[in-house]
Amino acid sequence: MTQHSEKQSKTPKGKPSGTSGDTAGPIEVDSAKVKDTEKVEKKYLNEDGETADNVDTKNVNRNTDKEAK
Repeated sequence: MTQHSEKQSKTPKGKPSGTSGDTAGPIEVDSAKVKDTEKVEKKYLNEDGETADNVDTKNVNRNTDKEAK
């Protein structure tokens, strides 16, 4: 015989990550890391934020936005 009841057969799972109300507050940014990032950006990016001409890429013909047929 099967049992019929109003109870759930499995216990509910825990809360998803990130739902906690306890947060550490604002994150402190290390100024040395910001300066290093700016140096790298100046070296490898042009004024428009695109890859500079002096940077070699693996394959210049690669088109990641191309739709598969």
